[in-house]
Amino acid sequence: MCSSLNHVPQSKVESPSVTDVIRFFAPAYIDRYGDVMTLNQRRALSNILQCRTNAMGGEVYTCEECHRKRYLGYR
Repeated sequence: MCSSLNHVPQSKVESPSVTDVIRFFAPAYIDRYGDVMTLNQRRALSNILQCRTNAMGGEVYTCEECHRKRYLGYR
């Protein structure tokens, strides 16, 4: 177990995060419903897609031992 990230061991096959799913489906969703999305819906989608990125004031580090990623936020 990687001591540098203090994470709970998971199964060999990891399920995608909610953000991963949204990133995958967002382009098709916007193509289909973009013209009827409200400004608040667009902002929410944008914020979700930027979450845990440098754009929202944080950094993602990768463990050199296990290659898992960890988000360190500044806010």
